[in-house]
Amino acid sequence: MRYLILLSLFAIINFHAASQVDSNSIKTKDYYLQKSKSQKTTAWVFVGAGAATALIGVIVANSSKADDDFSTSFDNAVTGSGLIVIGAASCLASIPFFIVSGNNKRRALALSSGFQQIPMPANGLSIKQPVISVSITIGR
Repeated sequence: MRYLILLSLFAIINFHAASQVDSNSIKTKDYYLQKSKSQKTTAWVFVGAGAATALIGVIVANSSKADDDFSTSFDNAVTGSGLIVIGAASCLASIPFFIVSGNNKRRALALSSGFQQIPMPANGLSIKQPVISVSITIGR
């Protein structure tokens, strides 16, 4: 009986969680540009922190002196190599942020607004008309 109650409770929670709707579903050009900028900043922070950590790891791994005993040299080598691995992982973790940032920037550029020149052939003048353009890319 407990399993039946627990199973029905999970089914109700799952149904309720899946039926929620995003109330702010309209995404504008500014939204995508801001999202792209924050993701690019995050990516550069990961790259910088990873490079600094890897550099510190190299310094720690090579800091053993000739008169040090084996255990100190081994501890420095293990600590340094661990820092190098963590730094490299941080640099690799930044790659998806760069990719998603570029995708959001392309989405923002696809949604553009501005003014379009419309030539008037009757009097040889042109007028500006406000436009909102949405470009649909096929392929990449």
